[in-house]
Amino acid sequence: MYQVWLTYNTFKMLFPVAPEKIDIKVKGSNKTITLINEAEVNQIKGLKLQDISFDVMLPNNKYPFAQYQGGKYTAAKYFLDKLALLIKKKKPLALSIIRTKPNGDRLFDTVVDVTLEGYDIKEDAGEGTDVIVSINLKTWKNYGTTAVKVKKKAAKVTYTKIKLSTAKKKIVTSYTTKKGDNLHLIAKKVYGKYTKNNAKAIFEVNKKTKKQMDVVAAYLKKLNPKKTVYPLNATQKLPNARAYTAMTYPKGVKLTIPQNKK
Repeated sequence: MYQVWLTYNTFKMLFPVAPEKIDIKVKGSNKTITLINEAEVNQIKGLKLQDISFDVMLPNNKYPFAQYQGGKYTAAKYFLDKLALLIKKKKPLALSIIRTKPNGDRLFDTVVDVTLEGYDIKEDAGEGTDVIVSINLKTWKNYGTTAVKVKKKAAKVTYTKIKLSTAKKKIVTSYTTKKGDNLHLIAKKVYGKYTKNNAKAIFEVNKKTKKQMDVVAAYLKKLNPKKTVYPLNATQKLPNARAYTAMTYPKGVKLTIPQNKK
C-alpha cells in the first residue's frame, strides 16, 4: 500500500489514489574525454538531479479504495487548483512516498525535496469523469550565495611616528607628574617645547594605563557632572584639542615619553 504526499510549508496534499508506478531516473554526470593519442578516459563526477514522474488518478467519484486527508471525499478540481498554485509558487516541495504492508506494518519511506516541473491533464472517456494527471518532478538541492561581512582591521595609530618637535638634545624616556601638571607643561619639560603633536603623542602612548584613564574620567566628569563616565576603555577620545592642556594630572603618575623613530 502506498501513500504519495506533496508538502509545501504547512500545506500537505495526499493524492487520493496512489500511482500504479513511479519512474525515478538516476543518472551520473561523468564526462568522457578524448586524449591526444585518441584514447578515452572517463572523468568521474557526481549524480545529476533525478527526474521523477508518475501518473495519478484524481477521482470525481467516491471510491472505497481512495484515501483522503481527514477522510472526507474531495473532487478532482481541488487537487488541480492546488497543483496550479504550487507551480506558481516557484518554491521547492517535499515529496513523501510512504510504503506499508497490507497488514499495516511500515516498510520504508522516501522523502526528497523536489521542484514541480510541470504536469499534463488527461481526460479520457474510458476513465469516465475521473481525471488522470501526469506529474513531472525534479530533485532539488539547496544552494545560494553567502554574504560575508569582512571586518576591516582598524589601522594601528602609533603617534610615536609623528615627527616630534624637540629643543633638547637628550629626551627622557619617562616622566613622573607633579601636582597640577598638564600635557602642555609636560611636553615643555620633556621635549623643551610644546606642540600639539608632542602633547597628543604622550597621551596616546599612555592612554591604556589605568591612571591615565582615571585622569580622563575626572576631566570628563568635571565637564559634565551629571553624565556617567565609567567604565572607560583605551579607545576613549578627548572631546577637543583644548583637553590636552586643560586636563591636569595629580602628583606621581608615571608617563612613558615617546621618542622620534629613526
